[in-house]
Amino acid sequence: MPSYEPRWLRDDLFAGITLGAYAVPEGVAYATLAGLPPQVGIYGYLLGGLGYALFGSSRHLAIGPTSAISLMVGVSVAPLAMGDPVRYAQIANLADSRSRGREDVPGSAH
Repeated sequence: MPSYEPRWLRDDLFAGITLGAYAVPEGVAYATLAGLPPQVGIYGYLLGGLGYALFGSSRHLAIGPTSAISLMVGVSVAPLAMGDPVRYAQIANLADSRSRGREDVPGSAH
């Protein structure tokens, strides 16, 4: 943030409001499409955006879920969850963690 110029603030605020108006319904829809509670989509956008704002290196990057990923998660996880919504969320989270190669997941490969 040391290179951030105050004159960018107005445009950045406008961009943030515009993105929020777009991202909230999209996040809710994709979470629902994946078979997860709608609030998961909102948290996904929020936490992903904050994480990238803090640790990302590019000023020009779009992050967030896609319909293809949501469909793949929904179709893959549903039979494994056997109708249990808590188990469904746990498996979906594990699948996401494994696909990103996170070290905090036991057995993740690097």
